[in-house]
Amino acid sequence: MKDSIRRGVIFFMVMVGIVFLKETGRLKSDLAKIIVAAVIIFAVVYAIRGFGKKRQLKELQAQCRKDAEQGDADAQVNLGQTYEEGDRDIAPDPVQAVFWYRKSADQGHPFAQFNLGRMYESGQGVAQDQTQAAEWFRKAADQDWDLAQAKLGQMYEEGRGVAQDQAQAFVWYSKAAAVPYNDLAQNQLGLMYEQGRGVAQDHAQAAEWFRKAAGQGCASAQFNLGRLYASGHGVTQDNTQAVHWYRKAAKQGDAKAQDALRVMGLLK
Repeated sequence: MKDSIRRGVIFFMVMVGIVFLKETGRLKSDLAKIIVAAVIIFAVVYAIRGFGKKRQLKELQAQCRKDAEQGDADAQVNLGQTYEEGDRDIAPDPVQAVFWYRKSADQGHPFAQFNLGRMYESGQGVAQDQTQAAEWFRKAADQDWDLAQAKLGQMYEEGRGVAQDQAQAFVWYSKAAAVPYNDLAQNQLGLMYEQGRGVAQDHAQAAEWFRKAAGQGCASAQFNLGRLYASGHGVTQDNTQAVHWYRKAAKQGDAKAQDALRVMGLLK
């Protein structure tokens, strides 16, 4: 699609140049020629750059496949991602994605282990198996892959693929939440502190973790922090702050925050 657009742009620019040359007889011919030449040169450069990038991309893909076939774990997980997501030259193929993720995961690559866990969890390219998903998440989590730690925490919390264990959920969420950008784990950790699941109930700690996640734009955490301000649990009761955080969450489409604003008469 992009190539056809590029060809269309080039054709249009060349035709504009030709028409301009015909219609500028009243101008000095040298000026007309310079302008037309500039238009055509621009079209040629545009074409060369575009086709050059496409050729470079194909060369990189070929090298990635070669490296993957020779056992390079990084190349294998990259090829797996390409098959999972697809690109202009490769149609999405979850079975091939699983094949290459497994090759890399078997070599101990944490990102591949996490991705293989996701595929087992969702049943993409492989029969759905929550136990296998938990096992692969654990392998990556043991290597401090924070996304896998959060996933493993979620599986312990919900009892999927492992026996339900709120204390273990708290342990793994805590590990993941220590990474500054993992707002999902931070929000879940806040909920566990708020509800006293897997840890002694502590609203102040809940507020602290909700605030960390909310500051990164997590809509659920923004709503949760708003709830604490509305109730005065863990923070000084403050309706202005409650509305502030509800509005932030509502702007992102959080239905609970929108309902809270309606109850307060601030949203129709």
